[in-house]
Amino acid sequence: MLPLLTGFTLCAINFIFGVPCPACGLTRAFFSAVGFGGHYFSIPNAFMYHPLFLIVPFLPLLFHKKLEGRKVNIIAIVILSLFIIVYIVRMIMLFPHTAPMVTDPDSLLQRFRS
Repeated sequence: MLPLLTGFTLCAINFIFGVPCPACGLTRAFFSAVGFGGHYFSIPNAFMYHPLFLIVPFLPLLFHKKLEGRKVNIIAIVILSLFIIVYIVRMIMLFPHTAPMVTDPDSLLQRFRS
C-alpha cells in the first residue's frame, strides 16, 4: 500500500540498483486480481504483472507441521527455481521497456552517478 500512496518502493534491489527483482510486480498482480488500489479486476493483467502471483498465498503452507523437512526443501527449491526462471525470461522479454520490468531513474545508484 505504501508504494501506491508515496511512489516509494519497499524493494531493496529496485531502490538501490534501479533494476527489478524476481518479485517485482507481485503487489500489482494481487491488486489487479482483486480489483484494489485503482486496478480493475483482471486476472489476465495480474498474470502480466507477475505470472507466479498465485503461488505466494500458498507459501505459508510450507511451514505446516505435517510436512517433513525433505518435502519442504524440495518444494522450496522448486518454487525458487520457478521464480528464477520466470525472472530470467521476463528480463529477456520485457526489460527495460515494459512495466514492472523497468529501470528506476531515482534509485540510489543513479543518484550517486549524477
